[in-house]
This record gives sequence, structure tokens and C-alpha cells, in this order.
Amino acid sequence: MKLEWKDADDVVARLGEKFMKRVLDNSGRGSFVRFGLTGSGQFPNYQVEVAGRDTLMFAGLTHKEWTGEIPAFDPLNLSQEFPFDQLYTAFTSRFRAPLKGPSPAKR
Repeated sequence: MKLEWKDADDVVARLGEKFMKRVLDNSGRGSFVRFGLTGSGQFPNYQVEVAGRDTLMFAGLTHKEWTGEIPAFDPLNLSQEFPFDQLYTAFTSRFRAPLKGPSPAKR
């Protein structure tokens, strides 16, 4: 059975403060994050997309850039896009501001 990520609040609530802080650190304003739909959902792989730029893939357990053999995650195994601003707002309303100052888009 595939995982379902309903909205940004659901993502933040299910993944928790520590995990989401790393996701926000790996993304930035103007980006979109898509989470994996397979596995237990505890440490999902995810990718960060910035319009007109490359897509960055991250291993959920380590939050390091993907070094696996596949060049891209299967789109059928990824959630809908969650805009950074929605994830950031959900995070700050549930926890606190995760970053020290403005969060520019990475890369």
C-alpha cells in the first residue's frame, strides 16, 4: 500500500521536527518538495525541485544527496509537490522557525 501525504500540515506532523528541519535546510524559497510513497514513511526519500533548475534527490535517512544508481526517482512513487512556503509555514506553526534568517533557495 502506498503512503499518502495529504497536505503540508500532514507531512510536518507525520515526519516531525528533526526530519523536517533537514528537509527545509535542503530546500528553500521557490522550491517544491516531493516525498516518497513507498516504505514505512518514517524516513522517506525526497526530491527538491526548483523551476528552471535541476532536481536534487535526497536519501531520507541521511538527508544527503542521492548517490544511488538510478538517475531519478520514479514519478509514480512520489507525492504531489509541496511548496517550500507551505512546508515552512506548517513547520513554524507546529514547532518554531528552523532557520537563522531568510531562507534563500538553494542552488
